[in-house]
Amino acid sequence: MRFLQIVQSGLVYACNSLKGPSDRFLKSRFVRLKESNNRKQKILVLDLDETLIHSCTHRDFPHITITIQDNDEPIDIAFNVRPYCKEFIKEMSNYYTIYLFTASSEMYARAIVNHLDPKRQYITDILCRNNCFETKNGFFIKDLRIITNRDLKDIVIIDNLPHSFGLQLENGIPILEWTQDPKDEELKYLQSYLIELSKKEDVRTCNREKLKLLDLVDFKLII
Repeated sequence: MRFLQIVQSGLVYACNSLKGPSDRFLKSRFVRLKESNNRKQKILVLDLDETLIHSCTHRDFPHITITIQDNDEPIDIAFNVRPYCKEFIKEMSNYYTIYLFTASSEMYARAIVNHLDPKRQYITDILCRNNCFETKNGFFIKDLRIITNRDLKDIVIIDNLPHSFGLQLENGIPILEWTQDPKDEELKYLQSYLIELSKKEDVRTCNREKLKLLDLVDFKLII
């Protein structure tokens, strides 16, 4: 129920309050995605925090701690990896070219990707905070229109915060946020739907018919 509340709140905000950036600003964010040697027709854009991993402190007894250098100063990045994450990425690379899109910094994202996919066999490239646009109330929005070398009909984005893909709701799949549950199986169960989606001419049509996110906007949740 809490997940449905979060999704509904994000959808309501996207539909009623979220305004896209100006054409000038959008053009300033245009990016051509790095191509994979094993290019697939569809691309899968994955959020990072609370979707694939959970960043935490040493007091939370993290499974992984990575030390990176920032202006010659060592910084520890501590995090846990969502169950089935690595298996999920490997399997989905058979159907999609995979990219990461996070509202975090590039340095942080690359450090974690280097752990998840050290040989860069599955994740082709990273989009980060510099590729988002920030709303007046501090939300970071991932506008997929910045991608110049792929059509929106071929792009799927997965994020635990629906407002993040609020300008392209039909491209998005909201996922239950993850922080610590070792029995979580969301990524495992998502695979079959994504495999089906990869075979569709337009992912937006399938998402609209199957997920019915817009129907949730006005749905009365019984709490």
